[in-house]
Amino acid sequence: MKKLLFLASSVVFSLSASVDNIYYQEWKALKRSSESGIIFNEEAHSGLSALQRDIVNFKQLSFSDRILKSIFSVDAVVVTRENMPQLYSYIEAVCQKGGISVPTVYMTRHDNIFNAFAAKIGAGVGAIVIGAKLLKETSAEATEAIVAHELGHIAYKHANKKLVVQLISYVVTDEIVRQLISRLDNSKLARCGMCVVAICMPSIIGGLIVNKRFEKEADEFACKVAGKENGIVEFFELLQNKENITEEEFKQTYEMLENNKGDLSRYDYVNLISGYYVLRAFNRMGQCIKYLYHETFWGDHPSNEARIAAAKKCLCESQQRVDAAERA
Repeated sequence: MKKLLFLASSVVFSLSASVDNIYYQEWKALKRSSESGIIFNEEAHSGLSALQRDIVNFKQLSFSDRILKSIFSVDAVVVTRENMPQLYSYIEAVCQKGGISVPTVYMTRHDNIFNAFAAKIGAGVGAIVIGAKLLKETSAEATEAIVAHELGHIAYKHANKKLVVQLISYVVTDEIVRQLISRLDNSKLARCGMCVVAICMPSIIGGLIVNKRFEKEADEFACKVAGKENGIVEFFELLQNKENITEEEFKQTYEMLENNKGDLSRYDYVNLISGYYVLRAFNRMGQCIKYLYHETFWGDHPSNEARIAAAKKCLCESQQRVDAAERA
C-alpha cells in the first residue's frame, strides 16, 4: 500500500506541476496558434516543418546568434516578447536585476528535453535553451529557478572562463608530456603512459581549477539575484524523487518475479531473473559513476543533496536578513 501511495503521489506531483505551470500553458498556446503553421505538427513533413522553423528563427537571429545556435545543435524556436510574453518578461526582469543583457532565448520544438543550458561566447549577449519537457514536468517556480540558474552562467561568463581553463589545461599537459618524453625511453609502456597523461591531465587540471564552482555560482545567482531558493529546492527534490521511483520499480519487479516463480518454467525464470540482474548491475554502475561525478573533481555538477542544502542555507540567511531588518 505504501508503494502505491508513493507512486501515486509522484504522478500527482508531476501532473499538478504541469497544470500549474503558466509557462507550459503559454507554450501550448503558441503551438496551437495558426501563425505556427506546420512547425509543431508532428504529422507534417519533417523537412518542411524544419524549414518553416528556420524561416521564423532567422528573422530574429543575427549571424553571431546563428553560430552560437549551431554550437547548441538543438531543434528549437526563438522565444520573443510577442510569442511567449510571460516567459520573456520573467527572463527580462531577472536580467535587469542581474545587470546583464537579455540573451537570445530558445525553446526546444518537441517535448523531449528535460533540461536547460546556456552559454555566452566572447562579448555577445549569449543564448539560453529551455527544454519544453522542463516546463511540462515542473512548476512555474521550479522553471523560473532553473532559467535563473542558466542566466547565472551568462552573468558570470562561465563559457568564456571554461575555454580559458581548458586552454591552460592543455598547455600544462603539453609541457608535462614533453618533459616525460625527454626523460623516458621510447618503449611501448612509456608511450602508453604518455597517452594516458595526455588524455587524463586536461580533465584533472580543469576539474581542480573549476571543481563545481561554476554550478555553485549559478545556483547562488538564482537564489540571491532572482530569489528562487524554493524553486531550486523543489527542482532537485523532484530529481531525487525520480531516482526513488526507479529504485521502487526495481523492488516491485523483483517481487513480481518471485511471486510468479511457481507459474514460470525454470528456463523462463532463469532467463527473466538474469535480465533483472543485468539491469540492476547497469543501474548500480550508473549510480557509482554518478557518485564519482558528483563527489570528485571529475564532474561539473554537485549532488542534488548538496544543491538542496545550499539553497536552503541561502533561504535561511535571506530570512535572517529580513528578520533583522524588521527588528531594526
